[in-house]
Formats: sequence, C-alpha cells, structure tokens
Amino acid sequence: MKRDIRQILKEVSQLAWRDIKEYKAVIISLTLYFIIVWSFFYTSCGLVLLTGYPCPACGITRASFSILRGNLVHAWILHPFAYVFLLLTLVAITRRYFLKQSIQNLKKWLIIIIVGLCVFYIYRIWRYFPGEPPMSYYNGNLLREIFMLYMSR
Repeated sequence: MKRDIRQILKEVSQLAWRDIKEYKAVIISLTLYFIIVWSFFYTSCGLVLLTGYPCPACGITRASFSILRGNLVHAWILHPFAYVFLLLTLVAITRRYFLKQSIQNLKKWLIIIIVGLCVFYIYRIWRYFPGEPPMSYYNGNLLREIFMLYMSR
C-alpha cells in the first residue's frame, strides 16, 4: 500500500513530535546553554572558553551555515567536515522519519568520522595554528583569566 505525501508528512510530524517530547530535557538544556553562553562569551565551544585553543570541531557550525547560505568555498575553508556531518544528518533524518528504519548502524559511521575529524585536527593544528579563525588562540579564556588573577596576588 503506497502512502501519499499527506500521510507521509503526518507520520513524519507525529514521529518527530514524539522524539521532541522524549528528548525535551536535552533540547531545553542545550537551548539554555547556547542562550547563556552567547549572551556572555565570544564562543559556544567549551574547549575554547576553557583553554583558548580550538577544538577538533571548531568551525563546523560556521561552515554549516555557509553551506546553507550557498557559500560552499567558504564552508570548505572553515571546516570540510561540515559537509560530512550535514550528509550524515540528512541520511539519519531520511532513515528515521521517512523510511522508518533504524539509525543504529549510523553509529559506526559516526565513530569513523570522529576519528577522521581528530586526525584532521592534528593536521590543522600543525599546519595552520595559530592563524585565522577558527584556528586561532583566544586570550580571554577562563584558565588564562584564573591564572592571571592568581599571579596578580
């Protein structure tokens, strides 16, 4: 029995709503985190806030927004793995909501991608650090501020 587009969209919205209700604590926590951090700090990256050094994923959010705006070259320069994460997200959404298949086997791909991300991070640190954002050092990090406060006593 074939489903029409209206039935598919109804099923997708019901399943998405069920997922939102199931993970509402996580969604609320992340939303509050970003509101608070973006209101008081220069970045939302916990590693940058704490140490001043970029994390392996630094630049992926900016690169993803560049892709969505159609600025593909700028996205590639910021972080090529943004393409990989957007593709994985599209595959997961399609499998979960439209095909009603499990996304458990995507975990192995996520692990492979994270390993690749760490290898790429080492390359970027070696090749580009310190340089243009996102591969730059941020002086206003918390550890430096605490250290400066301690040394001024």
